[in-house]
Amino acid sequence: MKSTHHYDNTVASKASLFLNRQRKECCKMNLSSLIADSITEKARFGTSHAAPNAISIGFGINSRYARPMGVTITSIAANNPDVLIDFHVFVNSIDQIDVERLEKLSEHFSSISITVYQVNDTFIAHLPTHNHLPLPTYFRFFMPLILKDNDKILYLDADILCLNKMSELIDLKMENYPAAVIADIAETADKQVKALQLQTELYFNAGVLLINVPEWLKQNITEKALALLADRSQRFLFLDQDALNIILHDRKMILPKKWNYISETDNNATLPDDVVFLHCAARPKPWEIACDKASPAHKLYAKYEKLSPWQGLPLMLPTMPTDARIYSERLFANGNILLGITWYFRYLNLKYRKR
Repeated sequence: MKSTHHYDNTVASKASLFLNRQRKECCKMNLSSLIADSITEKARFGTSHAAPNAISIGFGINSRYARPMGVTITSIAANNPDVLIDFHVFVNSIDQIDVERLEKLSEHFSSISITVYQVNDTFIAHLPTHNHLPLPTYFRFFMPLILKDNDKILYLDADILCLNKMSELIDLKMENYPAAVIADIAETADKQVKALQLQTELYFNAGVLLINVPEWLKQNITEKALALLADRSQRFLFLDQDALNIILHDRKMILPKKWNYISETDNNATLPDDVVFLHCAARPKPWEIACDKASPAHKLYAKYEKLSPWQGLPLMLPTMPTDARIYSERLFANGNILLGITWYFRYLNLKYRKR
């Protein structure tokens, strides 16, 4: 009886493990199908590259970020003419004029291709959002499932500028780490480590995320992140970034700061010479009229925008309350009182309308 009971338990245990594995595979297949079905349209410009010295770079945006993303792509291509790059742009909305500009960009730089995926995001409408973090912030989770034949995908936020060569990422050995990341600024890290009760002192910024596709899929990172974010008992300040910090707390590769150098204010005096990716995280953004025109971020942005199909466009007007207030203050400081008053009232309108 004893041995039979042991045998039954073993069989039951194996059956349970098998069923759990089957459920996970079924869930992954359903999720992959769901994501694939959510792509309603696809446009490809340029020739895709399958060479060993090629790299895939992904973005998740809405129409408002098409312009800065185009400048991001321009800065990457301009500083890496010898690297073959496939850009993958996942959008829930984009203006036709910006699609045409992306096509022009692919024609200007022969070493790049650009694929635009129109995504119906209703299947993730239940996930939490913030004003500055709309649903496309979650598109980074789906890139490894759509681009599953790639070894690596470099996800980038659309407020990043490339200032140097990035070829060493192509040859980076990631072993069994599903992602390589860069630490966030100290103030944010200290606050979020405590808020999330992380068992680590490092909190990373997910604006630059090098994804090891086989390991990401093997370790079910997308499924775990979505499950965590769908839990309404959780309250995450930085949404997907917080979820990734929890899931990857003990399984991430740390890269030097040069790969995600975060500009904390819009008037940084100097930048280190080795910065590869400058993250323009400060508000107002360097393509907005309220930004500090003397800041390195704005000057660099303007430099690369002049090389892009977006050259000559006026700076964008504020849509966020804080940006409207800053713009109002700068107008007052420059003696433009009437326009300053106008924008102060717009600031109040934006502020209280958001509540």
